[in-house]
Amino acid sequence: MAVIEPRKISGILSSGQIIINSNLEQTFLLARGESENINVVILGSDWARIAWNDAFKSAKLEKMEDTTFNFEMQ
Repeated sequence: MAVIEPRKISGILSSGQIIINSNLEQTFLLARGESENINVVILGSDWARIAWNDAFKSAKLEKMEDTTFNFEMQ
């Protein structure tokens, strides 16, 4: 699994100024073989390099112990 945090992506203008991603897309998970488009909005009058800033993290799946939940309707 991969944990993707688009909010951590930013742009670095040619002047060195860092512009944060103004798209507030939520964190999501990707399984092996899945793909997803990530929208990044960098507002500025210049070109920008993408700074990923740990936006991608891998996670191992671990089996959890069986758990029972009791639900009540009110």
